Amino acid sequence: KQQILKGIKMKLAKLITLILILTSGSALNSSTIYVSTSGSGDVTTITAGLNLASAGDTVYVYNGIYSQAKGEVFPLIIPSNVTLLGEDFENTIIDATGTNKSGILLDIKENITIKYLKIKNARKGIESKNTSNITIDHCFIQGSTDANIDLKDSPNPIITNNVIVESRQGILLKNCSLAFISHNTIVGTDSIAHVHGIKCNETSARIEYNIVYGFGHGIEVDNIAADSLNIAHNNVSSCNIPYQDQGEGTSFAPDPDSGNTDYDPLFVNPEAGDFHLREN
Repeated sequence: KQQILKGIKMKLAKLITLILILTSGSALNSSTIYVSTSGSGDVTTITAGLNLASAGDTVYVYNGIYSQAKGEVFPLIIPSNVTLLGEDFENTIIDATGTNKSGILLDIKENITIKYLKIKNARKGIESKNTSNITIDHCFIQGSTDANIDLKDSPNPIITNNVIVESRQGILLKNCSLAFISHNTIVGTDSIAHVHGIKCNETSARIEYNIVYGFGHGIEVDNIAADSLNIAHNNVSSCNIPYQDQGEGTSFAPDPDSGNTDYDPLFVNPEAGDFHLREN
């Protein structure tokens, strides 16, 4: 009997392992959908690729210009648990010129990743409402008429390694708990028209290692408890008010030991859109 029971237990263990592999490994069911304007991919528009995508999938976008004239429908809607991945953030271009709509809209979604894309001339580059666990990484977002990134009621956002330029608002977050904003270059070219580099309202956040340049307000916070906010190792320069607490109605200086600076970042050629830093 013991041998029989042992055999049954071994079979059950193998069966349970197989079930866990099949049910937990979304990678087994996930796929990559390729988008190319040349016709060499699965589809020719990002819109069509996202319509095909389901949880666990990646929509991979080859270099090219993706615009309304080429069949895109704005705003682009990314399903939950999907990654939108460009070939590189300088040449994989989502161009929303003339639409007066957001480039990408996330509404009541979760677990979205957006990487290596250039998004230009939208009303809002990336807009989110009630969406959790968004990652925006290595994107170039430019020329939005409202905000380049605008997230509301969207907890746990990760915004890292982006270039965000020429918009009324660079990064705007409201009621987004546990936000992580790091290693972004956020540039305004008019300190009157370009109001905020980073603005966080009712948002607990770590804001660190960002370059913020040329805004009316560099980093502004509102209705955030001191122990829910960490501002460290940022370089904020050429802003009329580098740091502002709107709730208090006063400017403030971060802790002198927090490593924040105000040096000219010495961009290579900002007029030509090159926001790399000079070596010397």
